[in-house]
Amino acid sequence: MNYGKSNLSRRKKQISSKKKRKKKRVGVRFFKALIICFLLLIVIGAAGIGIYVKKVIDNTPEVTAKDIMPQGYTTNIVDSNGTLLEQLKDSDSNRVYKKYDEISPYMGKAFVAIEDERFYKHNGIDIQGIIRAGVNGVAHGFHFTEGASTLTQQLIKNNVFPNFINESKYQRIERKIQEQYLALKIEKEMSKEEILEAYMNTINLGQGCLGVQTAAQRYFNKDAKDLTLSECAVIAAITQSPSNLNPVSNPEANAKRREKVLKNMKEQGSITKDEYDEAMADNVYDRISETASNTTASKPYTYFIDAVINQIVDDLVTEKSYTETQAYNLLYSGGLTIKVTQDADIQAICDDEVANVGDYLNGDTEYGLDYALTIHRQMVLLRTTVKNNLLPIFRVPGDMTLHFSTVPKELHRKQLMHLNQRSISMKQAETLLMKELSSHLSRRLLLL
Repeated sequence: MNYGKSNLSRRKKQISSKKKRKKKRVGVRFFKALIICFLLLIVIGAAGIGIYVKKVIDNTPEVTAKDIMPQGYTTNIVDSNGTLLEQLKDSDSNRVYKKYDEISPYMGKAFVAIEDERFYKHNGIDIQGIIRAGVNGVAHGFHFTEGASTLTQQLIKNNVFPNFINESKYQRIERKIQEQYLALKIEKEMSKEEILEAYMNTINLGQGCLGVQTAAQRYFNKDAKDLTLSECAVIAAITQSPSNLNPVSNPEANAKRREKVLKNMKEQGSITKDEYDEAMADNVYDRISETASNTTASKPYTYFIDAVINQIVDDLVTEKSYTETQAYNLLYSGGLTIKVTQDADIQAICDDEVANVGDYLNGDTEYGLDYALTIHRQMVLLRTTVKNNLLPIFRVPGDMTLHFSTVPKELHRKQLMHLNQRSISMKQAETLLMKELSSHLSRRLLLL
């Protein structure tokens, strides 16, 4: 190597040359500019996100602890002894509210284990859960299948944002932000026990069941407080997908989810290993099938119940200034308990006696009809029904009341003639009688 004086001088000049220094300076400045631009973009993006989030939060509905409670409860009509006569409900009110201590202690533990294991540790938003769900989503090719919504957020979603099923992606983002904001607020107003109680009375549990009490009766024919660990795990397993995890129609899918519920409960210390083993050994789905097969379809209301409904609606409209729609909404989803004068035991005796035709009918019995007609307005179109047979429509004048307390004797004679001289069924005889009655009424009305 050449370490001569001339060579060293040349090297020194090269290093200190203006051209090279300028080039180096440009490179440094460009790098600084890139960093500044990047930081600026971050600041602008954060500011934009902040403005957007603030706008979304500002549009959040005003919600209190009362507003997140489930709405729509079954109305019970009971007799003078407290015996249940009828239940009134619509599609959104199949719910019977139960307090926290009226529900099996396993039930709340099961929901926490499968839906929100950090429920008692977070303040409404589970940051760890969000990070975990995000990491797992990225690890699976940006396919985010794991949710991070807390029980508090789910409660708010169901009772504050009931139309979440039909929302767009943009609306879903806004709703999620509002959910988290409200969750932080609600957690300051309600205890964990109160939140869990409201959740258990809100959640959709398949087969038209809203809340754990309705589900307990539907699947196991018992009250929620009497559910075993195994049965609670079945119900908790439904929440992720009420249709696909239905224990009646999809018992195998429910069983896999139930096993996960029980495993989570054991790992989280909610149950012992012995309790876990006992629950896993339980043939719970055999009991579900048996209960489901015994479920009966709803029957039409009796005349008595119809009269009660009409009276209550009329009282609400006339005395409480309800609209008719408001009155019916209260009656079918207000969770009322209506005590009536009827005695179910005495009514059952009367029904048995009436049904026993042999006690009061013989071959010589004559058949007749009592008929009453009331006309309140002029030129009214009148249609009436006697024993499910429609009479023709009559156009009648005046404000009047007509009473036919007894069917005319000539109709009795004609009816008996048909019964005694011809081999016809009661239905055929009733049809003939309706024709005669229609003709008779037509003649009487024409005389008015």
